[in-house]
Amino acid sequence: MAAVGSCGKCHADQVSAPCCRWGLLRRSRRLRRRGLDGGEEDHISRLPDDVLRLFLARLGCARAAAHTGLVSRRWSNLWATLPELTFHNTAPGQVEAALARVTRPSLSLLDIHVPKHHPVDPPGVASLLRSAARLAPAELKIALSGSAAAIQSRYRSPHPPYFYHVDPVEVELPCFDRATSISISISISTLIPVIRLVLPPAGDFLKLESLSLSSCDVGSIASLLPRCPSLRKLRIHSSRLISITGHSPSLEELDVSTQEVLQRIDIRAPLLKKLKIYATSCISKEFSLSYSAPKLEELFWSCGHDSSPDVGHSMWHLSSSMLETPTPLGDRQLAANDKETTCLQSSQHCPRFDMAELCIWLRGITEYDVPRSFRQLMSQLPVAKFSVLELDISTRGHSYGEVVLHLLMICSTAQRLKIELFAVEVEECSVDCNCDEPNNWRDQTFPMADLKEVEIQGFKGKAQEIDLLKVIFRSATMLERVAIELYYEVSPSDNRYMETLGILEAHPSVKSTISTSTIRSVF
Repeated sequence: MAAVGSCGKCHADQVSAPCCRWGLLRRSRRLRRRGLDGGEEDHISRLPDDVLRLFLARLGCARAAAHTGLVSRRWSNLWATLPELTFHNTAPGQVEAALARVTRPSLSLLDIHVPKHHPVDPPGVASLLRSAARLAPAELKIALSGSAAAIQSRYRSPHPPYFYHVDPVEVELPCFDRATSISISISISTLIPVIRLVLPPAGDFLKLESLSLSSCDVGSIASLLPRCPSLRKLRIHSSRLISITGHSPSLEELDVSTQEVLQRIDIRAPLLKKLKIYATSCISKEFSLSYSAPKLEELFWSCGHDSSPDVGHSMWHLSSSMLETPTPLGDRQLAANDKETTCLQSSQHCPRFDMAELCIWLRGITEYDVPRSFRQLMSQLPVAKFSVLELDISTRGHSYGEVVLHLLMICSTAQRLKIELFAVEVEECSVDCNCDEPNNWRDQTFPMADLKEVEIQGFKGKAQEIDLLKVIFRSATMLERVAIELYYEVSPSDNRYMETLGILEAHPSVKSTISTSTIRSVF
């Protein structure tokens, strides 16, 4: 595998790479001209082939191993007998030519990385996969760049729309019957996969334990899993799946991200421990979730939604939420009649919390549809008790006291409340805005028997914020600590600062702190 034909960019990358540098140094050419490749053989070349292969294997690069043939003809074809071959910074045509020279019937590792300046079109991907399958690797890693030209030809424009849906080209994934691990990544210039890997008509991946597909589409998980009876880890990223159906007796980890509107999740996996599902688009109104995973320990689930809490006049849009739980989740069935966002992730290795943590992102809106009940959304989460409630709120000038209290009543077991307020360009609601109606919450007392810690960041000391702070102090009888971080425009000489300080000082049994950008007081 000579360097002839290498492009300048590849050659520069190879010289700068530590593993390739040894085989490309001009020193090796000088050694050959000095006669070390002549009649007198050097001492290293007298070693057995098996020992020489150990030397070449330590280089970690097939190109560097091949270039040792410049030192001695004794080494010239040894690279083709190595059990592990790694190609990087190499054009796809050179990779295939090198694979054709490999004499081993099988490999323990085949790692191919084609740089982005050598785009590979779908026929090239299919050809490379067939060449790799001929060598029956136990572990296969392929990272390719997509063909920008192929995408542009479909749009008949040099600048295709970013999210325009293009029907992917089907490429058969050969049956790698010896492979225990397969990783295929196809990086393209847009978020839309142009290649869909389809299974061969016959043959199963009997030994496959780990499968990772990135930026390439796959027909369906439901048809894939039965062909992989030993699969333990499945990762599919940047796909176009609209349904995730996974029934597998062996699957332990499932990680799926999709760019489509997700309609259905159906999982039956008795050994599943980690589940991560991420959808960049809103899920379907007919979305349904059903899973049985009695050993589930870690769960992350994120989707778009358009729903609001059922409080007041619903001035709030629930943009996303994150739930962390340290306990196994078991069987669960969910059905959604509206778009929603839920992020779930476990904190198994975080012993501080014996219940779940819930983080919610809210933003004030001026126009909204009939909202979905936030209480209804909460009732569908797999955990009913929360020890930490974190609210990230973009208020846009709206009164948020009522929605915070409403969420505290739903999460009545919360021991810690953290509110982070974000400033935006529009900080005042309209004159006729009814965001503060009804306002009778200011005079009420709410059950907060478990609440012990409160932290508020971006506090401006407005009247409704002062009233909310008074309600919390009045209602949370077990309160131990309060931390207030004022908005940067509120200075210690400001009346809002003094009023907030007075409320904290009125409750000496609670350890409180108040801070600004220049001063921090503890009492």
